[in-house]
Amino acid sequence: MAVLAALVLGIPLAVLRAWVVQRLWVWFVAPTFGVETPKVAVLYGLAWVVGLLWPTPSTAADPVDYERVVRYVSTSLFMSTVGLVVGWVAHAFV
Repeated sequence: MAVLAALVLGIPLAVLRAWVVQRLWVWFVAPTFGVETPKVAVLYGLAWVVGLLWPTPSTAADPVDYERVVRYVSTSLFMSTVGLVVGWVAHAFV
């Protein structure tokens, strides 16, 4: 059941992270380098590619429990919020 909860919550959180990256791209990358803003779906796919290429320790043997799911969700929400707020503040001063 915890695996299902991780999947159901993981996809919207990944889309949220892609949206935050898109906002940061609009604020900093596009004006600096004069490039177009990618769609959220493109950034979502890019995150998958980077995740496949970036080595991570295997936790496949560890059971998925609700504590890990809650920790993942809260960390993802916190990091997305902090990234967006810090980017917004920095953008206000640029």
